[in-house]
Amino acid sequence: MKTAARLGRPTALVAAGQAAVKSTQLVLALVLVRLLSDTSWNQVAFVLSIHLALVTFGALGLQHSLLYFLARHPGGERSIVLRTAAMTTAVGLAALGILALLADRIGGQLQVESLLPLVGIAATLELCTVGMPSAFIALERFRSAAVWDVANSLVVVVAVGVAAATTGTARGVVVALLAAAAMRLLAFVVVVPLTIPHSPGAVRPSRREQLVYSLPLGLTLAASVLNRTLDKWYVAAFDPSQVGHYTLAAQEIPLLAVLPYAGGAVVAAELARSFRDGDTNTAAALWHRQTSSMARLVVPMSVALMLVAPELLRLLAGETSRPMVLTFQLFTAITLHRVAEYGLLLRAAGRPRTVLVSASVLLGANAILALVGAVLWGAVGAAAGTLLANVVAWVFVLRQVGAALGTGFAQAFPWSEWGWAVGLSALAALVAAQLAGTVHTTLAALVVKGTSFAALVLVAQRWRRSRVDDLAGAIGEAA
Repeated sequence: MKTAARLGRPTALVAAGQAAVKSTQLVLALVLVRLLSDTSWNQVAFVLSIHLALVTFGALGLQHSLLYFLARHPGGERSIVLRTAAMTTAVGLAALGILALLADRIGGQLQVESLLPLVGIAATLELCTVGMPSAFIALERFRSAAVWDVANSLVVVVAVGVAAATTGTARGVVVALLAAAAMRLLAFVVVVPLTIPHSPGAVRPSRREQLVYSLPLGLTLAASVLNRTLDKWYVAAFDPSQVGHYTLAAQEIPLLAVLPYAGGAVVAAELARSFRDGDTNTAAALWHRQTSSMARLVVPMSVALMLVAPELLRLLAGETSRPMVLTFQLFTAITLHRVAEYGLLLRAAGRPRTVLVSASVLLGANAILALVGAVLWGAVGAAAGTLLANVVAWVFVLRQVGAALGTGFAQAFPWSEWGWAVGLSALAALVAAQLAGTVHTTLAALVVKGTSFAALVLVAQRWRRSRVDDLAGAIGEAA
């Protein structure tokens, strides 16, 4: 119990920090859509997507290399952190130069060309400090990592929110984003000498070692973020009046994103041991058990969000939310398959390169299908294309999972459990929607839909669990 408590507290602290970071974009969207005009929000949504891409690409995954190298080079921690900051800043400056040269071409459609250099400067300042949470975690300063993430998320939200409320312009928001990045850099300059140890003459890894270690992960993360922004850029190009609404609707709900990763972490060590020992039967059993349990949780939550989308968006974004509903539902449908952290199993099986290939397949499919959808049907088409791209990538990654487990595609996933969860949730959603038709206010409809859906799903799942237990008992008695 003491060990569990000792491990649980750091995990909770780190998770809190990561949740704050993941929630920042969603919170900003909800705040800005209320405070800005449609034109200004369209502009801000576009430049924020560019800022996210610059920070992710510019980091090159180097921040994650700190978790590996700081533990192996005691005494050289501060120099490694500072050199990593210098490397990411150099990449940021190069990206800033390219962005400034292409500003007219990139920003002309939404008339934000004058804002793009400011966005590039903000991203460069943020890149300088991007390694701090990883450095704190590597040094087992988990509280410091959480405080850093939460504090910086709050600074961004408050600064941008105040700027939006007082200026009502995209330029005011971008200047606030730049000010928040400058404050983060100031904190970095003050905090590093106080918290990161240093011994003169300590051995440190070469730049080449850091890059070789970090680039595969950096490319995977870059592909992931590009997948999250590519459809938004298509909408900005082909349906610019809807880019703000699309950005708000095409959000990944942080809780649904975190659950599969948290669930996978529970069995990560056991999976790795099973593959190390060549025991793919045990690995398959662990995988199916964990994925089935996540399906029973994630699938109903995803369907519930799709069900209440009209009422939820109306309450959050006002009457202008009507065009967002179908986009939100299509984008949320993507999470129906995210009942597992597929990359975790592939890494445990010693196939890290396959993770990058899988991300590349998704990127390629999304680049084509979201583009076709945006050209033909605008924002809704982009969301539909992104959904189809995820289906293509899901089929591909399940084939890789089947190969790793030695089971083939058909047994690589608990189809019966997932199918039951999808069917049950769809039926419960139909019933809940009919019941909500008897009320006449948005809040009442939201409450009726949510409570009736949850009750139906919980009762059905409990009934099925009891039937499974009875069957298992009967089989045990017969044996």
